[in-house]
Amino acid sequence: MDLKQSTTVVPAVDRAIELLQAIARAGKPLTLSETDTELARRYTGYGFPTRTQNSINNFDALQENLRFVREHGYAYDHEEFSIGVNCVAAPIFDHTGEVIAAMSVGVPNHRMTANRMTELTQLLLHYASQLSRTLGWIEGKGVPMYSTNHHEASAR
Repeated sequence: MDLKQSTTVVPAVDRAIELLQAIARAGKPLTLSETDTELARRYTGYGFPTRTQNSINNFDALQENLRFVREHGYAYDHEEFSIGVNCVAAPIFDHTGEVIAAMSVGVPNHRMTANRMTELTQLLLHYASQLSRTLGWIEGKGVPMYSTNHHEASAR
């Protein structure tokens, strides 16, 4: 996977997309249905890099975030990678139902409200789903994603 970073307004590497990349990388692509036991084996001894006080810095926090992603179909970054920036990311699936990429939006906190984050999440899920379908993904094949049961976003 490649990470494309904007050069306008607030260039920020997005922790939310890194979370989705963690799901899709390693020896073979991970699936969102990988069990906690399998994840524990994979992350035993892993040194979680800490960029801010909000960074995911241990396996329990990673598991909690992955549970949210599995349940809702997207990931949030509330200043986990860059102070002053909130992000949302959604996976892109191929025709086999595997996560092959992710799409994200990052917004500076001074432009973000809870309502705006919810609106951006809805738009992102729409376009991620549309791109996945273009790549041959069939809804219901593989891990169910792009939930219509959206979590209330907080801009923190």
